[in-house]
Formats: sequence, structure tokens, C-alpha cells
Amino acid sequence: MLINEKQQMFLNLRVLDGKSFDVISQEIDVPVHVLKEWSVMLLDNMEEMRADELDRISSDSGITRIQHYRNLANLYKRLKEELDKRDFSGLPTDKLYYLFNDVHEKFGESMEMSDDDWYDYLDDEFDD
Repeated sequence: MLINEKQQMFLNLRVLDGKSFDVISQEIDVPVHVLKEWSVMLLDNMEEMRADELDRISSDSGITRIQHYRNLANLYKRLKEELDKRDFSGLPTDKLYYLFNDVHEKFGESMEMSDDDWYDYLDDEFDD
């Protein structure tokens, strides 16, 4: 689908900058109801742009999903070890405990990897 210059500006402002319809409307002088129509009409473009940006960020940062999982696992282990040392009578353990729970939840969410992520993980393990 061919898109015009204002639609491309809309995509950039909405997807890359995360701006609201109201702000975009003022910046590119297009009514909000038209922007909402574009968001439906250009949904495929928006999803592709979002995926490309996430891929670019991942490549630039060098963080893959497997590396993210490993980082969370290491952080979880360190927090667990630190929490196990605490006798709960001195310093504010509540903050450490809440952080431990948050990391535990993220760790569990990260364990649900796609087949491609598992293949990457296995490749990394056998390359070492």
C-alpha cells in the first residue's frame, strides 16, 4: 500500500515516538478521527515498523532474548543468595524481598521462549 508523506509522519510519531493522537493531530495538522482511521488502515505498516524498531534496538544493544533470560537468571540467583543471608532483624529486607519477587515473576515469564529462541540458546551453548 502506498502511503503519503503525512501518513509516514503519523507512523513515525505514533510508533517510534509513542505520541498520542491529539499531539500528532496538532503536529501534522490532521484531525484525530482521520488519524484513528489511518491507524486501522495502516495496522500492518505499524506492526512491521514496531518489529523493525525492536529488532534494531536488540541488535544495537546486543541483548538477545536468551541473553536477557541469562541476565535475569543471574540477578535472581544473586538476590536469592543475598536474601538467604538476611536474618530479617536489621536492614530493610522488604525492599530486597519485593525486588526478589519481581525478578522471580520476570524470570518465569522469560522461560516461555519460542522455538527460535531455544535454537539460538542451543547454538550458543554448543559454540562455547
